[in-house]
Amino acid sequence: MKNNLLKSALAFGTIAISTEHFFSASLSSPVTVKQMKQNPKDVRQGYIVAIVLSMVIAITLSLILRQWLPLLTAVVICVVYVYLYERALAGKDLIPFLDEEI
Repeated sequence: MKNNLLKSALAFGTIAISTEHFFSASLSSPVTVKQMKQNPKDVRQGYIVAIVLSMVIAITLSLILRQWLPLLTAVVICVVYVYLYERALAGKDLIPFLDEEI
């Protein structure tokens, strides 16, 4: 039981950090994308590279450990990043409720 929990924690941490690093290495931050009005095609190419690398690592680790957690972690993080980058490309605040005037 403890060994399985440790494997899950290490798998989660490894995938979370590697996925974040793939996005950081291939793209500027979402705030920079919004402020500098970067080319949407370039941003999307960057996040497609990050997604592919993340999925390769996640699938490999899932198969080695025979656990679904690495793959699920990578999918969730990639969806969040794509959402943030698409909001940035649209010129919107990264948090939806901040778009509204108070």
